[in-house]
Amino acid sequence: MVSVFDRFGLIAFEAVPLSRFDLEKRWKRLGALQDEAQDLIGRYQEALAKVAALEQGREDARDKDLTAQAAALRSSRSSHDELPEPEHELALDKDLEGARRSMQALQRATEGAIADVNAYRAKHAASLAEDIQEALGAKARALADHARQAAAIYAEVEDGKALARRFGPPPPPAQENTGAPEDTTVLIGPMTTGTIAGGPNRGEVEAVLSYLAGLAPMGSESGAEAEATTIVVGQ
Repeated sequence: MVSVFDRFGLIAFEAVPLSRFDLEKRWKRLGALQDEAQDLIGRYQEALAKVAALEQGREDARDKDLTAQAAALRSSRSSHDELPEPEHELALDKDLEGARRSMQALQRATEGAIADVNAYRAKHAASLAEDIQEALGAKARALADHARQAAAIYAEVEDGKALARRFGPPPPPAQENTGAPEDTTVLIGPMTTGTIAGGPNRGEVEAVLSYLAGLAPMGSESGAEAEATTIVVGQ
């Protein structure tokens, strides 16, 4: 049986995100085991919180009983042997015992569920890792395709801007500053194209897109498709 807690007192369990890799149908059994473990973990945490709340209120219950007993001692109708039973504390202790038992049962059930998940993962580790790698490869190929398309469109836009500047009207001359000098502006941080012109330069954008286009696994493309992975920087 595995322990619910790690060395920091936290529940040591992390589910494989099957939906992220579109593997829910292929790994239904693993998904069901993980769902059971996560449900039990949630119920165990609720039971743990209930026990903590009851333990915190135990002092208040004792105080109420002591107040009632003190009032009885001061009454002429009561003697030492006629003190009222500690009503609030006994009732709370009964609830606390039930809550602790439920918490312990849930802890044991959670430990068993986590053990089943770990055993199933260990038994099918190679197949699961292969399916995840295949899913990641498909996502990387899709990302590479989008990056190549984005790079082509980005090059058209930048080339079009350069052409528009070449054949468009010249910019108006800068006005002479004849007014009073303005306060000095201090720029904090590194001086880059982004801080001065409001965005990265063309080479930086194309470098990022080229990197993304190269994320597709090696050998996933052939011939002309493989050559298309490299983005040509526009002139």
